Amino acid sequence: MKKTKIFIIICLIINSIIDVKAQCPTSKYGIVPVWPQEWSYTDKENWYQMMSDKGMGYSHSILTWPELEDIQNNGQLSVFVNSIANLKNDYDLKYHLLIRNPSTTVNPVPVAYTGLNFEDTVLTNAFYDFATEIIDSFAVVLDYLTIGGESDIYFNTYPNEIDEYVNLLSDIATYVHSNYPSIKFATVLTFEHGIQTNDTLWQLTKSFSDMLAITYWPLNSDFTIIPTAVNDVENNIADLLIAADSKPVIIKESGLPSSTVLNSSETIQAQFVEELFRQTMNINQIEIVGWDFLADFDKASVDYWVNFQQIYTPEFRAYIETLGLMDTLSNLKPAYNTYLQMMDTVCMQTAVIQTEHNININIYPNPANNILNVEYDKEFTMEIYNITGKKVLTSNLTQTNISVLNPETYIILIKSKDGKLLKSKKIIKK
Repeated sequence: MKKTKIFIIICLIINSIIDVKAQCPTSKYGIVPVWPQEWSYTDKENWYQMMSDKGMGYSHSILTWPELEDIQNNGQLSVFVNSIANLKNDYDLKYHLLIRNPSTTVNPVPVAYTGLNFEDTVLTNAFYDFATEIIDSFAVVLDYLTIGGESDIYFNTYPNEIDEYVNLLSDIATYVHSNYPSIKFATVLTFEHGIQTNDTLWQLTKSFSDMLAITYWPLNSDFTIIPTAVNDVENNIADLLIAADSKPVIIKESGLPSSTVLNSSETIQAQFVEELFRQTMNINQIEIVGWDFLADFDKASVDYWVNFQQIYTPEFRAYIETLGLMDTLSNLKPAYNTYLQMMDTVCMQTAVIQTEHNININIYPNPANNILNVEYDKEFTMEIYNITGKKVLTSNLTQTNISVLNPETYIILIKSKDGKLLKSKKIIKK
């Protein structure tokens, strides 16, 4: 696989293009905020504001049927929905609710339905009634609704339940489409061990799904990372788009643990962050890219997830323990700064696109050999940067000799006499 060579609109050029402290346009990216220990309410608000300024545009909640029922029975459902509404209003976020039934290896149900599965109409009827009630309550804040967390994995183990589950999803989809047509609906599938190897559930649900919703964790079945995880991103995204056909894609969650137990590292985690941005930022069909999580889980939370998934291996514990972009005490991993830099890059790219509107500048040839031509009827300055962000040449001529440059990819910035960015272009020097 040929790895992408260019960091589009390199971060080191940022200050020559926009003031990144200003608020950026809302993007498709978002981090699920598992909070570091000791962070105060103010710390959390400040983080949301910073990320909003950088263009964060996505958040989600993952709750099981019993958890939602508990919230409802405790009279807290309207409080929960109002808190989401406030987040959306304050920070311009798209919101996704996932009802995690089933979830990979288990199907957590309320006590009244213990022992029943999707072959039992008592269970499916009760779940339909509850799900539609929850949809009514959340409709005011919902942009995306999904049922089932990585449900294709569950049905690999319980294939006899799949037909009734698909029927249940179809009925819920009909309810959503009839009553709340602005909400996009699907079930959440896996990429590495689902769509890529067995897309049965996707094919069964595709006709009534508004999107392909997936999780993207480049892991082996034992939770060690795939050795080529970073290099595979480009081809994986291409495969994902083929599977989706013409439907929108939401990467509900993605991530990479940093534990050395899993043949990973903090450096590899940061590389994965960067590559995921590179391969998704220019694809409009991919509407959402979520990252799990902001910080590592504390011990109590790790214990909860181990017991919830009923997976008791050291590798699974190491996976759950090291998913954050910082540790539990808010010490930053390299991936955190990489994530913020990539958010700035997305912001900057949007600004560049906006500056190019209705500006007629022609830069050619591309690829170029010795001479680079700029056709523009006003005074300008051309700046050429290599892929490390170093400025290697400046010119204000319509014909510039670039024979001294090494054969590689460069970013060209065309600026007005007063320094305003007019156009950017990627060129290849032969």
